[in-house]
Amino acid sequence: MTSLAQCPICQSHIEKSADRIPRSEITDVWKDNFNIAVEKYLPEEVVTHYICPNCRLGFFVPASPGDDLMYAQLQKFDWYYEDNKWEFVTASSHMSPSDSVLDVGCGVGRFLDLLKEQGFNKLKWCGNKPKSCR
Repeated sequence: MTSLAQCPICQSHIEKSADRIPRSEITDVWKDNFNIAVEKYLPEEVVTHYICPNCRLGFFVPASPGDDLMYAQLQKFDWYYEDNKWEFVTASSHMSPSDSVLDVGCGVGRFLDLLKEQGFNKLKWCGNKPKSCR
């Protein structure tokens, strides 16, 4: 069987998509729930959702990163900067306190706060301006 996508985490080949979502459905949900227009971030008519059979990561193709404006709009919601997101716990479980960590685009730095609590001390915070990390 031909591989349709490759997992960005474990590099496994994915042979079946979980779902194909029309761009209009995604843009409608974002507009209705967040009052944010996301059309410009979705260049394709359909976004395909994959789930890696190896590591269980769910991801979308094409990848559609947002820009500063989109994230500025999301930051207005209380839930956006949760103190302890599931991805913080997952990421930190793959790290050691002796590791150096650079968190780029980390907003207010909640992930680094969690790492400090876990004994990490080689931390660098670059907020939402990656150019400031140079």
